Amino acid sequence: MCRLKVFLLLFLFSFITINNVESTKLNYPRVLLPIFDKISINFTLEVIEKGCFKWTSSRQDLILITPLYDDSEECSHRATVTVVSRERRRNTAIVLAESLSTDATLRCDVIIDVIDKLGVHTTTRQLYLEEAPETFELRAEDSQGNAFTTLEGVEFNWEISSITSKSKGWLPALRFLSFSESEYHEVPSSLEKFEVQRMKGYMVLLEGINTGTAKVTVSLPHEEYRHVNKIEVFISVLANIILEPSEVHMLTGDTINFRILQLKMGKLQEISLNNQYYLEIDDNTVASIDDAKATGLKLGRTVVVLRDRNAPLDNNFSGDNSITKSSAPSARLTVARPFRLGVTLLPFNNWITVAGEMHIIAFDLYTSDDKKLTLGSKYSVVSELSSRNFEIKQENTNGSRLYGEALHKGTVTVSGQFKQLSVVAEMHIYDNLVLVPSTVILPFDPQVNKIQQIQFEANGGDGFYIWQSQNSRDIQITQNGLATTIIRDTDRKRHLDAYYAGTVLRSRGSIKVALTKNPKIIRQADIFFMPPVKLQIVKYNFETALDDFVRIHLALHTFVNGTYVPFTTCDMIDFDLEFSNKIFQVEDVDWKKEHMTLVCQVIHLRATATGLTHLKISYQFQDKLLKEEVTLSVFDKLDILNPTSNEIVLPIGASRNIIYMNGQQRIFTLEAELVKETEYDQSVAKINELDVESSNAIYAYNILCTKIGSTTLDFKIFNKLVPKNFIPYTSKILTEIHCVAPRFLNLYATEKLRPTCPMQMKLSLLHLKDRDEKFEIEIEVQDAQNRRLMNISSLLIDWKFAVGDERFHSDSTLHYRRNAVIEFIKGVPIPSKDLFVTTFPEPVPNFRIRGDVTNYIPGILNHFNIRAETPVFAATNHKTQKLHTPSITNEISFMAVNSTLFLSDHVSIFMAKQHREHIPIAQGSGYYDFTLSETGIVNIEFLAKERELILTPLRMGHSLLQPVQVQNLVFYPGQEYGIYERPNQHVSNSHNSNNNNNNNNNAQQNAAIITTGADSNAQQVDKFYENQDRKMDLCEVLCQNSCFNA
Repeated sequence: MCRLKVFLLLFLFSFITINNVESTKLNYPRVLLPIFDKISINFTLEVIEKGCFKWTSSRQDLILITPLYDDSEECSHRATVTVVSRERRRNTAIVLAESLSTDATLRCDVIIDVIDKLGVHTTTRQLYLEEAPETFELRAEDSQGNAFTTLEGVEFNWEISSITSKSKGWLPALRFLSFSESEYHEVPSSLEKFEVQRMKGYMVLLEGINTGTAKVTVSLPHEEYRHVNKIEVFISVLANIILEPSEVHMLTGDTINFRILQLKMGKLQEISLNNQYYLEIDDNTVASIDDAKATGLKLGRTVVVLRDRNAPLDNNFSGDNSITKSSAPSARLTVARPFRLGVTLLPFNNWITVAGEMHIIAFDLYTSDDKKLTLGSKYSVVSELSSRNFEIKQENTNGSRLYGEALHKGTVTVSGQFKQLSVVAEMHIYDNLVLVPSTVILPFDPQVNKIQQIQFEANGGDGFYIWQSQNSRDIQITQNGLATTIIRDTDRKRHLDAYYAGTVLRSRGSIKVALTKNPKIIRQADIFFMPPVKLQIVKYNFETALDDFVRIHLALHTFVNGTYVPFTTCDMIDFDLEFSNKIFQVEDVDWKKEHMTLVCQVIHLRATATGLTHLKISYQFQDKLLKEEVTLSVFDKLDILNPTSNEIVLPIGASRNIIYMNGQQRIFTLEAELVKETEYDQSVAKINELDVESSNAIYAYNILCTKIGSTTLDFKIFNKLVPKNFIPYTSKILTEIHCVAPRFLNLYATEKLRPTCPMQMKLSLLHLKDRDEKFEIEIEVQDAQNRRLMNISSLLIDWKFAVGDERFHSDSTLHYRRNAVIEFIKGVPIPSKDLFVTTFPEPVPNFRIRGDVTNYIPGILNHFNIRAETPVFAATNHKTQKLHTPSITNEISFMAVNSTLFLSDHVSIFMAKQHREHIPIAQGSGYYDFTLSETGIVNIEFLAKERELILTPLRMGHSLLQPVQVQNLVFYPGQEYGIYERPNQHVSNSHNSNNNNNNNNNAQQNAAIITTGADSNAQQVDKFYENQDRKMDLCEVLCQNSCFNA
């Protein structure tokens, strides 16, 4: 087992060693270095993976190895190879680099030989004026054609001359430029010494300074290499000129103009033909050229060439013609027939666009092989647009180009015609593509590593978009426009440095949105990150109703170039909130940043209790505390106090007060103005505010109907403050107002039959008479929808009377009046009900009263300058469909009875077997209830047919026979037909006395004592009645309370 472990360890060590040897390499495994008599060529060998190596050479007579030490003087990973041999023949030396850590050995073969010939390496032999200098590098080869590894340290002769023998007046087209003089290059380390000594080595820079062609000659200035031939390179320098169009197809007989564009100072400039430049054409039978204008003569193809007179031709130089001719700018010209007419919407080549985009409608002719023909001034295209949604701002001379702008959403049909050729296309214009927000500035805080999200919204186009992030490493975006980004630790120093410097950060990236149907219509938004420096409350509602919200709009600013710039959003920051009185609860509510250019976060505080509180909002960034403070108020919600239905129904000319409660109150600690606003249809009603006591926390208004119709009273109240950042919290309540015509009349008696009363005539009423002999009927008027009119003071009601079966008639001897009962709610008068009040001189067995609503009271309408509708109370006849005045009438009938009379005020019954006392009842309704104060003493039986009350004694004792109490109201003898008013009287029974004190209108409850036994207890009976004004007829009382409810 131990041997196996040792074997495995040795195998693993060998495997690692072999891999290390294989992975360690020299920068060059073989080098070829030149031999000079007076120059020693140097070359640096280097182990790519570095390490600690010992360097040796197999031929120290040929080369010298000099290790280049870094930290250690015992080993290095680099060494300089220097050629020391002067013998002019080929030799080879071996350089070994031995690793001191792994014993691995690296090998490099160093071959030395003489130079046999020279060559030049270039990327081009044509230079342009005002372009960057071109690098020319020499290469040297041995007799076998092998390239030397380096020519570092070797000086060369470089010369520029004319390509012709006639050099008189010749201007050089080229010049040498040192690397240190070029703004496009850095000085190579191998040429640094030559740059200082103004010498030329194996590599130079050449720059064109004049148009023309020059010859560059390179030679070795060393005696031992005199036999090596010079090399000559011909370089053409051209003006950076473009002949436009470079390829053109045209019609026979048409003319086109060529443009000559030259690049100067980085810009293209159009130049005209002059003494230096001219155009010539190869085949003047196909087309002719006149100055810069070409005319098509016949079908065919030729070439137009731009000539430069500064580039003369030399017939004695074989290579010159090809050089100069090939370098001249040229254009291919073809004369052809038109085959079809096409139309394109530029610049996107897409007929889908949006409003606000500038476009070119391009009509083009094409040949049979689909080559575009250039249309000159001899021909034209006729075009037409079907809609004004696209505005043509400019048109070229031949009509082939229409320059314009897409104005409105819609479809535009574009048609064009050239001779027999025609084309039609449809342009689809959508609403302008808008990306919101267009610029995003987000807060940077090293302590906040939350993911930050920005919801971008695109509007316009066809509604289908492509979203793209330009920096997907830092910013990701979904196809719904939700961008997500987070600041990494590596970003912190860069952002903080920019913060302390007070400069604008570069954009971390951008978001682009494009139309799906036309991806070239793009809108872009840039995203920046900056540290926060200032907290501001932009606006807030300092008060709110219970269970509603205070919304605090916060802005967080950064400081850039002396200006405070607000952040787009700061939802990722948690602000500290401190309340002096905890009456708010923070709630997470989604909010939209519409029309909020400064706001980056909205804090929603829901009111949980009424009162005042002081709020401190703070945020700690670095060593700076950003904070703001506000005072907030909570009140009870505005509500309706009266009427509780929150609906007003009135006839014209009548008014009614409405009362609102709670809501805002005047604030005395702030410069605030309490504003109350009412909005309604002023043609239907008039509304005036009532002056009420402010301590009641109510608002009252009087509503007067002036015209038949309905309107909604929009009542608003808010506190208006001077500072602009206060948002008034508006309490609002809507009240429906119906100004209607009367349609129905209802009459109700104030006393009603009890449900247990077995009278056959349920519609008939029983009434009793009081001392004032008053009788009341409640009046109710309704509209066509059976809604009760809340005030009928403007209505005229005629009253008529009848007894028995006689006809209704007016009775001048009967006195009556209308009363309006008013109640006061917190000092505000409110109409409760309307009463008809009359008197009867004596009981009537069947009395009828009828009311008719006939008109408005003229004096009231005149007082308010109100005109009644025509006809009055107009209603539509369903048969004739004509307006008429409906009959608004109702009647009520009464049954009046006298008080029930007994022969005795008290009864004494002697105990005897089968003895009963018979008490006859003379009058009354015939329906009775009986109540005994103590049961088991006497039994009561009523014989309705005989109208007798039979009392049967059961045991010795006495019992109080008393009327039934009905809703805390009882009746007494002589109380007939009216309101129950009588001074309070005392009776012997203390329980009854307490009840009487609470009875309505101090009604008296009477009683009688029934005594059984040998003694009649007359003294008790007399004591019971001693304070009575009149003795009571017992049975009548019981009957009345059996059939009436108050």
